[in-house]
Amino acid sequence: MPESFRWLVAHKRTDEATKEVARIAKFNKRRMPENLDVYFDLKEEEEDDKKYFYTDLLRDSVLRRYTLAFSFLW
Repeated sequence: MPESFRWLVAHKRTDEATKEVARIAKFNKRRMPENLDVYFDLKEEEEDDKKYFYTDLLRDSVLRRYTLAFSFLW
């Protein structure tokens, strides 16, 4: 079973993702999208190298409320 396009892009396997889209387009008798590279660029920009800590749950008022409520209920 072939991997999904999103999974391939998330794991930086763009060549295989492009081949998979071409295979799907051929199967559906459609042209391959020309703006496929734009999606690869957007995924690279979305990556976040910030480290999060437990104290981040208490900084925002909404997250603080949920964290305290779930902690109490649990």
